[in-house]
Amino acid sequence: YWVTDVVRKAFRETPSVEEQGFEAKQGIATADDWRFTRAWWEVPWGKATFPDEHPEVWNGPYCVTNSKWVSYVKGGGFSPYFGETLLNLNWEKYGQEVGAYQGSYLRNTDYYFRKGLTWPSRPYGRGAFSVVQRGGVFSVSGMLLFTPPEMDADKVAPIMNSDAYIGLLHLLMPRGGVETEQTLKYEIGYIKTVPFPKDLGEKDEILMKLGNRAVTARRHENTASVRSHYFQIPALLQSQGDTLEKKIESWQASVVNNRQMLVETQEKINEIVFDLYGLGPEDSIGLYMSLYG
Repeated sequence: YWVTDVVRKAFRETPSVEEQGFEAKQGIATADDWRFTRAWWEVPWGKATFPDEHPEVWNGPYCVTNSKWVSYVKGGGFSPYFGETLLNLNWEKYGQEVGAYQGSYLRNTDYYFRKGLTWPSRPYGRGAFSVVQRGGVFSVSGMLLFTPPEMDADKVAPIMNSDAYIGLLHLLMPRGGVETEQTLKYEIGYIKTVPFPKDLGEKDEILMKLGNRAVTARRHENTASVRSHYFQIPALLQSQGDTLEKKIESWQASVVNNRQMLVETQEKINEIVFDLYGLGPEDSIGLYMSLYG
C-alpha cells in the first residue's frame, strides 16, 4: 500500500524478466552430496574441468566433456556480481554415474555448462546475483538464470543487484528480515516476474564497466585466499612496507579502499537503474521499505 503509482505502473507496463526471454532453471539433485561432490582443492590436478576451458556445445543427454569432475554451483551466501564456485561434481562417464544413482534427478540438462546468473535461494535480509561462467553444472538449490542471446550476463548483473530490482522483487514476496520470523525465498516464480528495463540505450556499456569494476573490487580479497581460484600470493607479500606492521596496515588499507569502491560503484549503478525504470526519489521510498523495512 505504500508504493507509488509509478511503481505499480512498472509492473503493469514494463515487460517482466520472463517476457523478455530470460529462463530460470533448477538443476541436479544428487541424492547424496557426500558421495558426488568435493571441494575443488580436493580433486586431483588435471581431473577437473574449470569454466571456459572446454567450449564444447551441448550434444545429447550428457555433456560431451568426459572430465571426471566439473564445477558445481550449489547456492551460497551474499555475493553480488562475483561468486566463486568452490565445489566440483563427479561427472564420471558424462554424468551417467550420478544420473543413475537412486533418488538423483538431472533437471534441465540442456542448460548445463552455459553461462548464467545464480543467487542464494534463502537469503538473509537481502539477496544478490552473481555471474557463473560457462563450463559447469548447477543444482536444485543453486538455480541459474539464463539471458536471451542479445543480453550478456555481465550487463544484466548490475541491474539485478540494484536497489530498484531487488526492491521490486521484495514487493512480490512475504516480508523477511532481521526482526521477523519469516525467511525470504528467492523462488524462480518471483525472479522471473519482476519488471526488467527493456531498452538500456547508452547505459548499456556504462553498466558493463561498472559491473566489471564491482567484480574487481569484490575479487581483491580472494587473491590472498588459498581456497580461491584467484589466489596469487599471501596478503603480506602483496603489500608495501619494510616492516610487518606496515605491511599489515597496507593490506588493511587496500581492503578498505576496495570495499569503498564497491559502495561507490553500487551507488552509481542504483542511480542509473532507477532512471531506467523511470523511478524518482519519491518512488524509491516504498522500495527501500521493502528492502529494509
